[in-house]
Amino acid sequence: MSDQRLTDLEIKITHQDLLLEELNTVIYQQQTRMDLLEKTIKDLVKKMSSNEDGPQIGPHNEKPPHY
Repeated sequence: MSDQRLTDLEIKITHQDLLLEELNTVIYQQQTRMDLLEKTIKDLVKKMSSNEDGPQIGPHNEKPPHY
């Protein structure tokens, strides 16, 4: 194997290693965001289910005057 070919292979491996690190970072960030979104959804569902238990008072629940 020639020196140039060996050097080219080493360069490719180095680029692949860097890409792999970048992709792992992106995956970690996405998983962190997904975890936060799941927690937010669970909190919202919990809040909505607790609001269904009693009557809600306020303008957001009143029908408009034309009804």
